[in-house]
Amino acid sequence: MKLSKQLRVLSGPTAIRIKMGLTQLALAKYLGISKSLVSMIENGNRSLPLAALLKISELEIHFAQLSASGNDAALSLPEYQESATEKTIRTSREKANELRLSQKKYELKWMAIKQQEIIQQIQQLDIAIAFESQYGAPGDDSPLVISRKGLLKKLKHCDQQAIAKLEGKIAQLEVVIASYAVNSPHEIPAENSINAAAPELSVPAVPAFQKQILPYGEPLFVNATYPTFSWILARQANSRHYSLAGPPVNTLRTPIPSSQLRA
Repeated sequence: MKLSKQLRVLSGPTAIRIKMGLTQLALAKYLGISKSLVSMIENGNRSLPLAALLKISELEIHFAQLSASGNDAALSLPEYQESATEKTIRTSREKANELRLSQKKYELKWMAIKQQEIIQQIQQLDIAIAFESQYGAPGDDSPLVISRKGLLKKLKHCDQQAIAKLEGKIAQLEVVIASYAVNSPHEIPAENSINAAAPELSVPAVPAFQKQILPYGEPLFVNATYPTFSWILARQANSRHYSLAGPPVNTLRTPIPSSQLRA
């Protein structure tokens, strides 16, 4: 280390940290800043914020008083008393993260339900397309094929990959919320308090999924508990309806004679 850097380090915040045997993380928690900011301050790339500068000044005074009294065993960080404003900011941040966690869990459950709804619609279209193929392969401009492609695009927003990403965000929030009890324990708010924990949102439970190959298309995760569909709704642009009983039947109404209209 260069002499200029040694002088800068020993005369800055690092001096009190080394004398008290503290780590950068411990000092960062006491000053209320990040560990990376402490590292940049010690390297001369950043300056201390005013609030952190006041805290480290108090720490130096505390260290000097203990050193003068010869009480080396008591050389440790003094207990920091947070102000009312700091407590409000901390509790607000905690409650905001708890609310975000409840919202993410609620979104996860609804995403799974939405996935099931889309899969059911795709199953219906697959059955209709398979039945239509008996009278000729459906083209790409077929309403059934177009509808199926649209459903597959919607399915990408609630497939297993999207669910895994949302579960990762939930896990991150749970880790952050769990750290509150370790780093900054505080009183449990009353039920009628504005700082009370957000209620847990709930939706109907979603049964387990299993992988199944549909007759027309890609493998999907489908629910094994849903019954087999016994009906088909497949309508094309020319108002023709299909049924399982026979070939397509034209259901266009016969025009009414003009003489009857005048009557």
